[in-house]
Amino acid sequence: MSSSTTVVDFLRHGACEGGEIFRGSTDVSLSPLGWQQLRNKTQENNGGWEQVIASPLVRCRRFAEEFATNHSLDIEVDERWREMSFGSWEGKLVKDVWKTDKAAAMAYFSDPVNCNEVGIEPMETLVERTQSAWQELLEKHQGKRVLVVSHGGLIRVHLATILNLPLASIGQLHLPYAAISRIVHSHGPLGQRSSVHFINGTVMNGGDALLS
Repeated sequence: MSSSTTVVDFLRHGACEGGEIFRGSTDVSLSPLGWQQLRNKTQENNGGWEQVIASPLVRCRRFAEEFATNHSLDIEVDERWREMSFGSWEGKLVKDVWKTDKAAAMAYFSDPVNCNEVGIEPMETLVERTQSAWQELLEKHQGKRVLVVSHGGLIRVHLATILNLPLASIGQLHLPYAAISRIVHSHGPLGQRSSVHFINGTVMNGGDALLS
């Protein structure tokens, strides 16, 4: 990649302690499986990353710190890449919410932009903070390969924004634990352009990708 191209790989955190809950801004640790998922996905720095950026929540930050230390990389912890807050659903089991608050859950996941009865962080706020973080990343790290360790909801919102997709479609973007998705930003004489190169891929030696 030339110095006019910035490659940014977004890594979702691994499996967590506490079961299938609406974690959101709840600060929970990775499970042993989650640590292994992330280590397997990033072994030997196959992405050729030169900079690490992480959400402050421990399920992202602690792995990012370990990775940066092991590879002698600088790390930035950026509050803007934290997961969305799930309001009154925070910390509750997903199955319990669907049982006791089914109508609100169905409404929200069908139309998260307009149907929000439980105080979930608004979509427009998510877009604003991801775009703010994105623009700063591009300015500070132009021409680099960057690893951003973040969350499923935030990464989906950012991908949808780059692709100009309706925000209601974010649930249709498949991002399992430890998924890596790549956005390449070109800085050229005719302007700037961000393009999604893959979603849920596997980075190989040299920074190339194998789609999975």
